[in-house]
Amino acid sequence: MGTILSIALLILCIIEAFRDLKRSLVFFLLALLFAPYIIIGSLYIRMELPLTPIYLAILLARRELTAIRIPTIIWPLVLLWAYTLLLTLVSAIVGAAVLPSWFNVYAYIKPALLILLFANMDFSESDLMRLLRWFAASAVPLALLAAAQTFGIQAATDLTMNAYMSPGRLVVERLVDEIGFILRAVSVFESPSYAATYFLTTLATAVYLLFELRGQQVAKRMFLLPLVSLFASFVGGIVTLSATFVAGIGLILFMLFLRLEWRNKVRAMAISAAFGAIVIGYLMFLGKDEEYASIANNITYQARRVASLELFESRYAGNTGYLKATIGEISNNPFIGYGWMRKPGVFIGDSMYIVLLYQSGILGLTIFLFWLLQTYRATSRNRALREIFVFWLFVLLISGMGSPSFFTPRLNDWWWALCGIGVGLANTVPSSCRDNA
Repeated sequence: MGTILSIALLILCIIEAFRDLKRSLVFFLLALLFAPYIIIGSLYIRMELPLTPIYLAILLARRELTAIRIPTIIWPLVLLWAYTLLLTLVSAIVGAAVLPSWFNVYAYIKPALLILLFANMDFSESDLMRLLRWFAASAVPLALLAAAQTFGIQAATDLTMNAYMSPGRLVVERLVDEIGFILRAVSVFESPSYAATYFLTTLATAVYLLFELRGQQVAKRMFLLPLVSLFASFVGGIVTLSATFVAGIGLILFMLFLRLEWRNKVRAMAISAAFGAIVIGYLMFLGKDEEYASIANNITYQARRVASLELFESRYAGNTGYLKATIGEISNNPFIGYGWMRKPGVFIGDSMYIVLLYQSGILGLTIFLFWLLQTYRATSRNRALREIFVFWLFVLLISGMGSPSFFTPRLNDWWWALCGIGVGLANTVPSSCRDNA
């Protein structure tokens, strides 16, 4: 049933693309947050993978090649992709590791394709704000699913396992086998840390819409929805029982205090703290019931790990962290990396920094950081655009310690779309709208 739904959404996106490519891309972003996997034999395919090149082909067919705007920010990504591909080929030739997943050749160029697509769609600032409101609102249904997973509602468990889990998600499978439900919520994502990264992003977006745009016409019509989204993001993030969310929420509040205008600082901190206290307090109260004691115990455990900085030990501790073998391989070849070849015993899925260092070394990480700097410079001409870019960037850099963040399935496409829209908007925004401060 999930495959049928995803194929139906995919077909609708394609049909709409021939009528209105810009509107189809908006529908595509919303759909991919909810669309299950397309399962073909042993393959589990997300709808954005076949849709991206189809969209690009439609764009190229509709416009003359000379009319296509190629943002300069895509070139560092193309360079990083080409460099990693070269390393992979060299590693394969010399037999340095087991064979890679050659699908990465496409998956790692997809960000550049998405930026190219969205940069050529002539999104306005009002389009961007509307898209951000929808993104924040998506936290409401996804938080409901996350809560249902944590509280052991069977329909939520069945839906997750049958529609949103690809093979190899051992943490989720082990939880279901041991206790019969998904205690640490994953929503539509594949791990608690992935879901935590998503809810941190929707939370920061909701706060931005509530406070940073307060008084602007685009925000006057919408107050209740971002407020509900803010609360839902707290609920969804807390029930992931993830140190990524617990640590991230404190750092985000600190970042908000630094970035928000003075008149919004106290209101943002007060509302966020109140929502957090309500959600955590309720779950801790529920934990007095033996049936839900594991939820309260996990919240306490994660808070203690964050406070004592033990959250890094499970991944990065020299003798006991499960990234020990990966870090060892990185230390043996710190500057260049191994490409998409994976050596036996190596795990690279739970840290964006480890992923980049293992695959492309310090050189590759430097290229990526240079890309971030260039993108910030390209999008900083407009104040509203600059602020939401900083909000998202801060969240993804923080959560990158415990997740692939910029490359998290489902969420990452929104990030690349934001970068593409931002570059396109920054290049067309009238000078009267720019921040001259």
